[in-house]
Amino acid sequence: MDANLSTLMVYVRDMPRAISFYRQVLGRAPAVESPGWSQFDLGSGIILGLHHARDGHPAPASGWTPGFNVVDLRPSRERALAAGGKISEEYHDIPGGVVLEVSDPDGNVISLQQMGISCVDLGVTSA
Repeated sequence: MDANLSTLMVYVRDMPRAISFYRQVLGRAPAVESPGWSQFDLGSGIILGLHHARDGHPAPASGWTPGFNVVDLRPSRERALAAGGKISEEYHDIPGGVVLEVSDPDGNVISLQQMGISCVDLGVTSA
């Protein structure tokens, strides 16, 4: 079987709030926007799907954390906070870069990472 990643799906309770958060964090408009399903094209045929979590249809507790490479981590952090996100884990060094974990307004954690730098470059101590 040949399988390629096509969709990262996250369950959200407030679709307009989630769209606003991901629009600001990803820096792009959604390709599809509706009350039950919205999606952002991430490139290479991969989409981020926002699925409405209706009462009686709770979001699964999967433990997955989607990661997004960003050009500049500092303004990405500020956009995430301004959009209603919260810091889940502060800047920390990873092999080849720095990662920051933020949660969206529904508590779903995403990872923002900038490659080619270290926490020292940002003037912070790795968590």
